[in-house]
Amino acid sequence: MAGVICIVALATYDCFVYERIGGIINIMSNKKKRNKKYHGSVTASRPTIFKVSAVKRNPVHQWWLDHKRVAKPGLIAGGIGIVLIITLIGIIDLIW
Repeated sequence: MAGVICIVALATYDCFVYERIGGIINIMSNKKKRNKKYHGSVTASRPTIFKVSAVKRNPVHQWWLDHKRVAKPGLIAGGIGIVLIITLIGIIDLIW
């Protein structure tokens, strides 16, 4: 019958587990694991990972990637404006 007979915890957080298997006593030394989250400056010391990929791009493409957030809404608004102007010109030509 396998079972844990005794667990002894020492001040150094070493645990000796005495386990009886088939009449033989095995001694295993296990380090106590920390199960709490680290708080404070210890978590700030973790390294920050930056992933950088170097790609040779056309200058126009690079400008588009850098200014996409500003340029895209402006291009959409300009496209809608052009469609409205063409539609108004067509309606006016039909009336006159």
